[in-house]
Amino acid sequence: MPVFEPFINISDHLSFLDWLVFFGSFICCIAVTFYGQYRKRLLQPCNSNNQASVLEYLLMGRQLTLPLFVATLVTTWYGGIFGVTQIAYEQGIYNLFTQGIFWYSAYFVFAIYIVKRIRSYNAVTMSELIQKLFGHKAAKLSAVIIFLKTLPIAYAISIGIFIQCLFPLSLTTAIGIGVIFIALYAVSGGLRTVVYSDVVLFVLMCLGVSLTLLFSVINFGGLGFLQQQLPSNYFTPCGTKTLPNTLVWLFIAFSTTFLSPCFYQRCMAAVNDKVATRGIIIATIIWFLFDICTTFGAMYAKAVLPHADSTNAYLIYGIQLLPNGFKGLLLASFAAAIIGTLDSFLFIASNIIFYDLKLIKIKNLRLQHCFAIFITALLTFTIAQYFSGKIEDAWLFIKSYFTATLLIPLLFAYFASGKINEKWFLANAVISCSTITLWSYLATGNPAQIDSFYIGCGSSIIIFSVAFAYKLPIIANFKWRRGYSLSHLDLG
Repeated sequence: MPVFEPFINISDHLSFLDWLVFFGSFICCIAVTFYGQYRKRLLQPCNSNNQASVLEYLLMGRQLTLPLFVATLVTTWYGGIFGVTQIAYEQGIYNLFTQGIFWYSAYFVFAIYIVKRIRSYNAVTMSELIQKLFGHKAAKLSAVIIFLKTLPIAYAISIGIFIQCLFPLSLTTAIGIGVIFIALYAVSGGLRTVVYSDVVLFVLMCLGVSLTLLFSVINFGGLGFLQQQLPSNYFTPCGTKTLPNTLVWLFIAFSTTFLSPCFYQRCMAAVNDKVATRGIIIATIIWFLFDICTTFGAMYAKAVLPHADSTNAYLIYGIQLLPNGFKGLLLASFAAAIIGTLDSFLFIASNIIFYDLKLIKIKNLRLQHCFAIFITALLTFTIAQYFSGKIEDAWLFIKSYFTATLLIPLLFAYFASGKINEKWFLANAVISCSTITLWSYLATGNPAQIDSFYIGCGSSIIIFSVAFAYKLPIIANFKWRRGYSLSHLDLG
């Protein structure tokens, strides 16, 4: 039985075999990336800006098959591995509910009710979909909002924490190195190269966390060991949080899934509706198994290392637990989870700059992408400094604004087509964002602890309920005492 220490220099615990496994894994990933570029050149030998080239670059020519769909979707959705292990280390199965079960229900609803609707519009990007639903101004505004949300701030923090675990660097320096490296990696090509590399990253991320849980059970025993070592709140859905603060993650799960640019891009790139629907369901099963491994693995870390830094406690625990060779695989697993998400989000955000907003006036598609990637990387690095390693805070802050602005409008558009016009969309964006900002300022220190997310979504629901009500015949045809009808007013 190894002696576990709460604070270690990870690199001192790695053998030559571990480094070989770690770097060998990413040599394989780079090789697959080059293969993806080769396949792309076979399909699109010219570097023109015709529609076929753009479609191949952004959506892989809508030829994403089921195995590739599952691998890339799973990989692009788990970049906050330090965040979820930190939450599990501090709160136990609260993490499994807030970062797992709540999200699974959202995935199934999306697969069953949303996939066919978004694919029916035949859009290339999420902003283009909003343009078809609401109009040109709504599309431009939503492009800005989606860009800010898609900036991979939490994942930049994650890659910084990972590098900091291996080398004696400040978090700022580590984030900078990580973001630059991923930016150079992301400019290698379009979605096809991202998807091909995701296959290798998918295998790596699943192997590392599953082996950590397996060796934990072998060394310490099963659930009984955890129940003896951990407080009872580690086995309750809310942990030490209040019920409203726990349930906010349920709404964030639905809103994030329904508005995720990654979900939209992968679904739009799928060969057909069945691939997208079945792919999400299969990916959900894999996510469930992955969440079991990370949640209980982090709980073992808490039981064995109760005084470690929660940010990297899971990784420190795994490095001391696993034998040589497997430690390198665990490192590769962490890096794979982060890189698979970070490069995808950088790719999507850069697409918004040059495709949706058309801010870069260069004819060459590859050069447009290069400039857009590095602009996105610079903004990501700058904003990441604000949160100083607090990944959960970064998630909640960004997703609150994003959700309140876009969720309710899109739901009304999907299920009440033609009832809401562009004016209401724009009005909602201004009012809901202002409401969140005002509440965040006024509610500082409020003992009620009502999250600004609820306030923003509540205002958005009220606005669009009023807008929808104006379109109902029973109200629109109501005659006022002065003889006017609401049907004569331009209310959308």
